[in-house]
Order: sequence, then structure tokens, then C-alpha cells
Amino acid sequence: MAQPQPPVRILAADELGQLKLLQAPSLEHFDALSVVARWNKPDRARAVQTIAIGSLEGLSDTTTATAAIGHKDGSIDVINPNTGTLKWRIDALESTTQRKPSSLNEAAESTSIEGLHVCFSGPAAVAASPVIISCTAGGSARLHAAFSAEDSTTATKKAKELVSFRIPATVCCSALEESSGLLAVGSQGAELRVYNLALPEQPAVFTAKGSKPNRVGLVDKPWNSAVAFFPGSNGNKIWTGTGYHKLRLYDSTASKRPQIEVEFGSARITSLAAEADGQRVWVANAQGGVEVFDVRAGRFTGAVKGIAGSVRDLALYPTDSSSSSDNNRNLCIASVGLDRFLRVHSTASRTSLGKEYLKTQLTGVVWCPTDASMAVKIAEKYGKEGEVDEGVEEDGDRIEKRRASGGGDASVILKKKKKQGV
Repeated sequence: MAQPQPPVRILAADELGQLKLLQAPSLEHFDALSVVARWNKPDRARAVQTIAIGSLEGLSDTTTATAAIGHKDGSIDVINPNTGTLKWRIDALESTTQRKPSSLNEAAESTSIEGLHVCFSGPAAVAASPVIISCTAGGSARLHAAFSAEDSTTATKKAKELVSFRIPATVCCSALEESSGLLAVGSQGAELRVYNLALPEQPAVFTAKGSKPNRVGLVDKPWNSAVAFFPGSNGNKIWTGTGYHKLRLYDSTASKRPQIEVEFGSARITSLAAEADGQRVWVANAQGGVEVFDVRAGRFTGAVKGIAGSVRDLALYPTDSSSSSDNNRNLCIASVGLDRFLRVHSTASRTSLGKEYLKTQLTGVVWCPTDASMAVKIAEKYGKEGEVDEGVEEDGDRIEKRRASGGGDASVILKKKKKQGV
């Protein structure tokens, strides 16, 4: 009897601090994508700002799989992504703004987690235990690990801080290159900086410069809203997206100026996802645009359709390092945003493979490691779990069609249905 194929799992986070685990039978059956678990109670003060995941052996390693959830209040929960079990927690840092906050909201925003990474390899790693790397909006970078058995009790599930260092304030994004231990930080008000985590006390190893002035001498103010390392470049090449709808590629070995600069749409770039072969990078913005930029062609070669509202996060399906080169590529890409849908598209054809309406505005998405033991029979699409979401899913389809035609909003549709007694 053939061994069952591992299912596909996606973890999505929202503005109310909730986590939603979705599952599909396989990569060929995203039409059966459904929610199989929900964790955390709604709490806007603990809205999820960013989410990261990692494991020792990649997508097939469920034993060491670890997800880190960064909240608006500055705390970080480290959990098992398949069960939701809390492994340990990182407490919020006290306000690190350069000046005294003028309000409680400003103080909270200064400790908000804007960059988060789970590291199992490279100079920052500690044996088989993951290191959590976080960046706050106020300008503080920290590395944490779990307490060892001899220096913690079973009652405490908190982390120990390994090191912390200052970075530019008003952090918007960050990216990690595990093999070389490099951390790239994008901010509003400061140009891109790259730090060596093996030497955190040292200044940035690379500080970028913006593009040259235009014909009338005007230059964009620094605002890097998305960042991603160029795969296979050993951390030397870095993609950035700006708040002025520009996509840039930096090469630290060539110049501090961008080597490639192209405009994308007319809104702030919110997320970047570079494919494993380095030939293409996916770009999302605050107007619902998602397109792919081909490095060899030097232009955008295609767009994803059907998204309404700002896209908050992109996640490419991880490659399998043990597979052959023909199959070692990103097969699909997941996206979430303010239209409350989680969508999965093919990277080859850019067609929709599946979607799920999740009721709340979504802020982050990651692919979870799975194995064959999880390949149990999934409940029918509209089973016990689906009965709760079936009507909402139908509403979601109607909302999407109505938005695409430019008429009405979600609340009108839902109110009409309520009056009908449905």
C-alpha cells in the first residue's frame, strides 16, 4: 500500500491576534482548502504584526518546527505551528524611542515587532535550539533562545536574551540571510542597513544610498517598506521595496547605489518574496497589486488578479533541498491582506489554485512543515468546521465580485442577508 501523501498546511495571522491553521490534501487540491484550527482569543492590543517559521530539516521536519508570532504590544509567542502549543514567550521590551512618547499608543508602537525571524543555522544558531531574532519599531534588535533545562524551571516558559543592539528607529521590515548571519533592516527615515549578527557590537557592514537626484534635483526621502535577500548571493544582493512604489536591487560588492530600480504601481510596496533560483521576485503593494519581476528580462512579466485591498504578506511555497534541480522550485505563492482572503496562486501560470475567506483582516502567512502522519481524512468542506464558515464564504465570493465591479461594500451585502433571516 502506497504511503499517504503529506497534506499542505498554511498558518495565517490577523489584526485581532488570532491564528488560523488551514489545510489542503495536497498541492493539487487547494480547492479543498479549509480551516482546521483556530488559536488565541480576539484582542486588538495583541494584533499580529509579523510571523516567522523555521525548522532544522525544512518542510518535512515537524519535530523541530517552530513558529514565532510578533505582536503589536511587543511580545513574541514561540509555538508549535501544527498544534498551537506555546513553547516559550518573549516579553515586550520597554519603550526604546529616542524621545519620550507623547501618548500610550506611541509608546506601544515603539515596541511593536516589525521584523521577526526563526534561525536554526548560521552564526546566530545555538545547537539544535532555534534563535529568535526580532526588530522593534523603536529601533532595537534582539536575539533570544530558550532557557536550557539546568537554568530554568518547568513552570517558566520564558526566553533568555543573548544579545541586543541598536538599529535605526521607525523600523518597517527586516530580512535574514541565515548562512552568512546577515540581518537587513529597512526603516522610514533611514536607508537600508545590513548587520553581521556574529559581530552585533560593530556598526552596519553595509549602508545603502538612495537613487541619484532626478533632473530637477529632487530625491526620495528614505523609506524602505519591504526587504528580501537575493537567493544564492551570500547576502551580497538585496531587494528592497519603498514607500514611493519603487523596487530596488542593491549589490554591496558593486556600489551603495541600487543596481536596478523600477516603479511598481502607485502605492507603497508592502511585501517581497524572491524565488529560490533568484531569477524572479514577487512584489505586492497597498493597492492589491501582486506582480512578478523577471531579473533576466528586466521588467515585470505578469500579475495576479482578483485581489481587493492592501496585500500585507506573501509566502512562497518552500523548496525541497533534497529534490532534483528540475523540481527544486517554488510551485505556488500564498497571499493575505485586508480583503480577508487567503489566496494561493500558481507561480508558473499565476492562476488561482484556491482561496478561503477568514472573516478578519489578515497580517501574516507562512507554510507549515507536515509529514505523512498528518494525512488523515480531512472533514468535508462544509462539515462541522465548514458549517460555521459556509455562509461567510458565500458572502466572501459575492463581496469579491461586487468589489471587482466597483459597487457597494461588504457591510451592505451582509446586512441584506441578515434582514432576509439567513
